[in-house]
Amino acid sequence: MYLSVILMLLSVGLWMLYPPLVNGLVTGNGVFLVAAVAHTSAAICAFICVSVMFLLERQQSYQPLLSGTRLKRLVLPVFSSGCLICLNHLLLYMALNVRDQFDVVATLVFETWPVLFFAIDSLLRRKKESLHTMDYFYIGLAFVGFVVLVTPEIDFSRESLRSDAFVTVFLLALAGGGAMALNCFCRMKVMDQFTSLSEEAGYPLSTLKKGILTEGCVRLMAAPLFIVVVLFFIPETQTVLEIPTADMFLMVFVGVAILAFGSLFYDLAVFKAPSAAVTAFWYLVPVGSAVLISGQQGRFLTLSEIIACGLIISANLLIGFRKPSKKVLVTES
Repeated sequence: MYLSVILMLLSVGLWMLYPPLVNGLVTGNGVFLVAAVAHTSAAICAFICVSVMFLLERQQSYQPLLSGTRLKRLVLPVFSSGCLICLNHLLLYMALNVRDQFDVVATLVFETWPVLFFAIDSLLRRKKESLHTMDYFYIGLAFVGFVVLVTPEIDFSRESLRSDAFVTVFLLALAGGGAMALNCFCRMKVMDQFTSLSEEAGYPLSTLKKGILTEGCVRLMAAPLFIVVVLFFIPETQTVLEIPTADMFLMVFVGVAILAFGSLFYDLAVFKAPSAAVTAFWYLVPVGSAVLISGQQGRFLTLSEIIACGLIISANLLIGFRKPSKKVLVTES
């Protein structure tokens, strides 16, 4: 469990950088162009990692694992994850572009995805023995903390809540969060498939290798989809060659460090954890953002921010230091 927590914290630490970097990049370059460059960079990075893994083990034969019959079982989860990666990002971008007034609402609704993923993964993938009734309470506590953190920024006036723009933002963000949760589930299913395929082929893969192969497959599926979207939606006057050098480096950094390695660490953490409740650590991202913003503004955290951070951190500590049940230990041994 402790290794899962460390991997999740690494992922969270990287993803904390995503909102400020991307918000700054889309201002001058456009949403679709930033998404295409970042996700293409992530795909190239994942491809290089897979290639290096194969080269370092050239004495081992991957041919039984990569046979046509076995690869067919990867098609559905890989294709689904690639499409959902594209879909969840675009839906969130669309929600954020409706009206700046509802950006916080869009973020709040979209960030329900860890709760949705926990429910989906627990009900459809995890063995019943690996579930703990308190996990539902822990992840709920983390989400409540997140709600307390962001609600002071929301306009609850009747005019705002009844507007067509609010409904549009809510539905787009909810669909994006659902796509994100399903994407994470499909990635876990890809890793499950690599587990069974490698065991059948007589060449068991380590968890790290399964994660690298999964990242390579889904990124190489998602990147072309983003490029197609760019070809249809990018302004004719805007090209990759016009991106400032500094912005290009930042986009590549976002793709490699955050999208590729941040997602890899997340997959490894959830796959190795005895419960999908470890995904509640994701709510440490807004905690870090709140602390950084208050520091930049030269102020202390507000009471609501302190309460929210306390709820989120407490939930994560309870998850991180919870001992697996005896049934889990028997199952894993």
